[in-house]
Amino acid sequence: MTERIPWSDLNALQVVGVVGFMNSRLDIPSSIDPQIASIISECWTSNSEDRPSFKDMIPKLADLLVQASGGGLNRAGSQT
Repeated sequence: MTERIPWSDLNALQVVGVVGFMNSRLDIPSSIDPQIASIISECWTSNSEDRPSFKDMIPKLADLLVQASGGGLNRAGSQT
């Protein structure tokens, strides 16, 4: 979302430690669409049981696609 390399000052093993063992996450810039920021936050939840399933994610992502396309598609992908 930022077009920057995350944790560019760390090597791969350090990133694994920071994310996997220290439970650190990148900051989500305030300029990011709130719906996208919410999806990112939900998917970054430490407890895997608290993360959304793909079934839960599909409608959210479909809504974002509809918004990005100017509302010209419905959920089934047909022109409205």
